[in-house]
Amino acid sequence: MKQPISPPNFTAEIKQHGAIFIQDDHDPVQPPEVLLWRGVISNAVKDSGTLLDPEMRPDAIDAIGWLLADTQDFEDVCELAKVDSELIRTTAWKFIRAKYPEKLISGVIACYEIQAHKTSEKGNLMPLTLLSGGGGKPFIRYSPSDDEWTRSSSEGEPVNVDFTGPVIVDIEKTQMGWLKLMGGRDFQPWPNNEPVEKPSSEHKQGFRVDFFSTKLFDDEPIREFSSSSAGVLNFIQDLYNKVEADGKFESGEVPVLKMLPAKKLRLGRGNTRIPQFEIMKYVPRPEELEAEAQNVGAESDDLDAVFGSAPSKPADDTFDEEI
Repeated sequence: MKQPISPPNFTAEIKQHGAIFIQDDHDPVQPPEVLLWRGVISNAVKDSGTLLDPEMRPDAIDAIGWLLADTQDFEDVCELAKVDSELIRTTAWKFIRAKYPEKLISGVIACYEIQAHKTSEKGNLMPLTLLSGGGGKPFIRYSPSDDEWTRSSSEGEPVNVDFTGPVIVDIEKTQMGWLKLMGGRDFQPWPNNEPVEKPSSEHKQGFRVDFFSTKLFDDEPIREFSSSSAGVLNFIQDLYNKVEADGKFESGEVPVLKMLPAKKLRLGRGNTRIPQFEIMKYVPRPEELEAEAQNVGAESDDLDAVFGSAPSKPADDTFDEEI
């Protein structure tokens, strides 16, 4: 009689860093083949923690490169394991970064690229820029696995964002496109927000939109927010539909949001979270955002084909706190 295959036995370190492929008590029992592929991911994460062992170093280099480089092989394994590849990669990066100095990680990536013979069209080694903001523009990020907002800082290290105050989101000027997160953040906008052919298999449907707050973001009040996460796309769609229903598109006004605790969501490929919000009022678009929007040029009518429309509903206009 065959013994049933158990879920992978994850180490305490990995659990502590929130690996989302750990099966919780409410999940249905996964078939053996899914558990097998989850074991592949688990072993890679564990191997990545053996870099300082001379005998295990080659395996650790392979594991770190595989987890952090944006490859179709990694995407395929995550698909077979029914987990979200973006969340796995982000979690692995946090685990690896907490374990090793950044200079050592950079050297490992360079070794992996040489071993894998990853070359660009010009024959040069392809750089692997991890979790960069893209283009040097100040940014804000949301991690569904950690339920955590972070922003770029002048010191170079992302810092946590505590939404103790309101924030403006210029949802009308949302730009849709193809987004590749790892191996160098790359956003390819859709002309007029109409889908075009994918530039590569690693790109996913994503967006970018500007957040604005002089209170929360100090000397850089405009922060670019971009993602291809299913949960975050749900957040953007919900906000877009609500603002359209309130009849605020082409009015010159933008929503002021109060960010609320995120809602957990079970998807076919794993777990995610959807940021929640409350529209506290609408205000005239700040001059800084007006200038920024002219550089992006997204039209709200073009987004209807992507998000659809929502029924009309009056807006709530009762809030006076500083933004």
